[in-house]
Amino acid sequence: MIATPTMPPDYTIRLALASDASNIAALGMQVWLHTYAKEGIRQEISDFVFASFSPASISELIADSTKFVLLVQHREHLLAYAVVKRGSPCPTSPELSIELETLYVQAHFAGLGLGPALLLACKEHLEALGGVAQFWLSTCHRNTAAINFYLKQNFQRQGSSYFQLGEEQHENFIFISPPP
Repeated sequence: MIATPTMPPDYTIRLALASDASNIAALGMQVWLHTYAKEGIRQEISDFVFASFSPASISELIADSTKFVLLVQHREHLLAYAVVKRGSPCPTSPELSIELETLYVQAHFAGLGLGPALLLACKEHLEALGGVAQFWLSTCHRNTAAINFYLKQNFQRQGSSYFQLGEEQHENFIFISPPP
């Protein structure tokens, strides 16, 4: 487990296990819907959520050797998680090939320092793997909470990419983490 000084002392960060798949799927679905289904649920949203956040798809994610998943727990309760993928070139800076694919914190636990603690734990884990601790991510251009969070963590915006949902393209802002 990785100890971090920025969150409550009885919270822990650890690598995900296969047995965590259902909890990660449930939390991922909850956070995604809360963040992006602002106008309600429609078929493309349901199809995406059930495909992306099924226990089977999360089990595959945990088993993927190019990725790692870190969890924040309080006792046996999952509160947040992050997914990092190695070998994923940034669309605007291809020399950066480590992507923070996901950083989800359950809304009830926002403001407790879990996001910054997960970012730090991701950097530390990358360094322990012998990798570079700098990474990139993309977030929806309408997700002002995430944008403000990453700017507060000294990430730099660097262009855009697009997320395809059904027939629609949604602009995502690309952010680069501060250099190590």
